[in-house]
Amino acid sequence: MPLGLQALSPEPRSAHSFALPAGSVLLLFTDGVTEARAPGGAFYPLEERLSAWSAERLRTDELLARMESDVEAYTHGRQRDDITVLAIERAPAQSPRPGSLRLPPGRPRRPPRRSSAASWRPASGELTRPSCPPCPSGPRAASCGRPGPVRT
Repeated sequence: MPLGLQALSPEPRSAHSFALPAGSVLLLFTDGVTEARAPGGAFYPLEERLSAWSAERLRTDELLARMESDVEAYTHGRQRDDITVLAIERAPAQSPRPGSLRLPPGRPRRPPRRSSAASWRPASGELTRPSCPPCPSGPRAASCGRPGPVRT
């Protein structure tokens, strides 16, 4: 059932949870993948391909690249629908804990980001950080990481 369209289904729906073991990959994709067709009309055999590729133990980036090139080759470049694929990989159990990652020698280490309090001014519609001096170039995007007023 597509997200947000469950109200259109006459059948009751329920949520289920499952364990995603360390080192596993959760692959989410749109119907553009499953409905991709060869020039003769045959649907893309996703389940068959994933079974074959799982035996190869591909890295997540390799899996996505393989899938992209395979769908392209299968359809002879005739994409009829949007195609989106999202791979979420759970880190292997032996991965270092957050904050204990060691960078290769010579690679500069970025200083840790500091969190700061923010306040919302409804009258102006502006989110500001109390300790920030006014920015001469105007409001900044929230993602810039520099102090100053933040566009909302």
